[in-house]
Amino acid sequence: MTIKMGTLSNPYAAAQCSPLPAPANGGVSGSISYGDEPTFAYDTEYNLAAVQCNAQTAPTNGGVSGGNSFGDEVTFTCDTGYNLGGSSTTTCQADTTWSNSPPTCTAVQCSPRTAPTNGGVSGGSSFGDEVTFTCNSGYDLTGSATTTCQAGGTWSNSDPTCTAGQCSPRTAPTNGGVSGGSSFGDEVTFTCDSGYDLAGSATITCQAGGTWSNSDPTCTAVQCNAQTAPTNGGVSGGNSFEDEVTFTCDTGYNLGGSATTTCQADRTWSNSPPTCTDI
Repeated sequence: MTIKMGTLSNPYAAAQCSPLPAPANGGVSGSISYGDEPTFAYDTEYNLAAVQCNAQTAPTNGGVSGGNSFGDEVTFTCDTGYNLGGSSTTTCQADTTWSNSPPTCTAVQCSPRTAPTNGGVSGGSSFGDEVTFTCNSGYDLTGSATTTCQAGGTWSNSDPTCTAGQCSPRTAPTNGGVSGGSSFGDEVTFTCDSGYDLAGSATITCQAGGTWSNSDPTCTAVQCNAQTAPTNGGVSGGNSFEDEVTFTCDTGYNLGGSATTTCQADRTWSNSPPTCTDI
């Protein structure tokens, strides 16, 4: 009997398996005959398990939110008073790296403060910093001694000023005058009217504690030399500036000269002493 090739099924042909479905986000290739090994391929963005990037941490003085799987977006924020330096978001990529570097949170900066005239200043100008103002000796602080840098980049208080300390104003001595101010460092000068001498310091200075360097002086009347009675006569009256002295003669004697003389500003008498002569 003659057998024609091809008219009967090959009893030795390999068994066939049912086709394999492609995995999600990938494909499959290769024969499905007995003993064959199919090959699975995955899209670039996927491995056998989901891609994982290293977890992101919050920046100092800030926060972070979001996952770390492929395609996840992480969002960074900064606390009040801090500014974000860098990108606020980053995305997990197929090669397990992040699309952007982590940002930083830097403190808000206020404008630096300067020392007031006749004073000093200390402290920083970053958010939360406190600045302290001082005044030099002899000056008083007007305003707040401290101010704090706020979240909006403004200071909590206006800058103070340093004003000169004040001493009590001086008044002119009796029979004299006074000139000069009463602020720290000011010098006051005292003078006396003609015919009066200054007793004490002619100048005093307003000091840091609001006190004067010396006590106020006084003005005392100029003194002329005392007059004596003429022979056979008498004398009465004082010898201070503008005092008048009166001369008299005893009975039986005549006054020769002026009966009166006055003490003058230059310490001289207005008239020479008289004499008493026999009648």
